[in-house]
Amino acid sequence: MIVEAFVDILDEAREKAEIPFIILRGYKCEENNKVSGGTETSAYLKGLAADIRAKDRDEKSRILHGVILAGIRRIFIYRNYITVDVDHSKKACIMILS
Repeated sequence: MIVEAFVDILDEAREKAEIPFIILRGYKCEENNKVSGGTETSAYLKGLAADIRAKDRDEKSRILHGVILAGIRRIFIYRNYITVDVDHSKKACIMILS
């Protein structure tokens, strides 16, 4: 299950972004994680990751603003969504992928 403290952080980020967050994916069971190409140490397995829809540049900018102000330090930017995770066993990073 997704960790409640992570939900609280996402809620804080949403408030700071001042737009609704549409969560596309969150917690993944081992089977779904494997099918989607996830690793054995995936933050999704721990309930510490989520994909937030970002349909355009303005939404991406506002989401990024919110998650950074909320203290999220692992951010992966894709064409139509942003993945965030709060797995502190992993290094902080911001990556732009497509």
